[in-house]
Amino acid sequence: TRPMPSGESLAGRRSGFPWGLALGALVLVALLAGGAWWFMNRGSGSGTREGLVLLSQNKREVARDVFKKAARDDPHDALPLVYLGRMFRDEQRFDSATAYLQAAIRRDPKSAPAYREMAKLLFLEGNYDLARTFFIRAISADRTDRESMGYLGCTLVRLGRAQDAQPWLQRAGQGAWSGCAAGAPMPGTLPPA
Repeated sequence: TRPMPSGESLAGRRSGFPWGLALGALVLVALLAGGAWWFMNRGSGSGTREGLVLLSQNKREVARDVFKKAARDDPHDALPLVYLGRMFRDEQRFDSATAYLQAAIRRDPKSAPAYREMAKLLFLEGNYDLARTFFIRAISADRTDRESMGYLGCTLVRLGRAQDAQPWLQRAGQGAWSGCAAGAPMPGTLPPA
């Protein structure tokens, strides 16, 4: 049998650094960080990121092909479809834009960017009442979506409801929608979704 350690040696062990606890905490932090990274990057595949880079370099046709491939490669990611819809909208090809944005909404019914882009398309077409509905859906999906709040304010102004528009415009602050609320036309090319 082994001799019992003295009380002094037990106390010495207990007062040392709790390596097991520290290691457990480190593993927990790593798991949480990995989960947060995955959650924030899901739906933003490398194809979508590559397409955005190409779009920023004004390589629209190549970007369009990359977005189409990204949409095929990840059937759960709505963002490539949103960007395709936006590109067609910017080219005034509203039927194609509508088809891609409807597909994005079907793919992810909680996608604030998909609802916002559909609303902007409807706004450009002069369908303010339906645009209002889609801006509200975008805000419901993302309560921090200042762009949708601002353009909802614009839409309400166009519907003759300036008083209802003010809280939304104030909540949104200044942005591309500010001139629109004053009656100027909405810009054709808008910031990224």
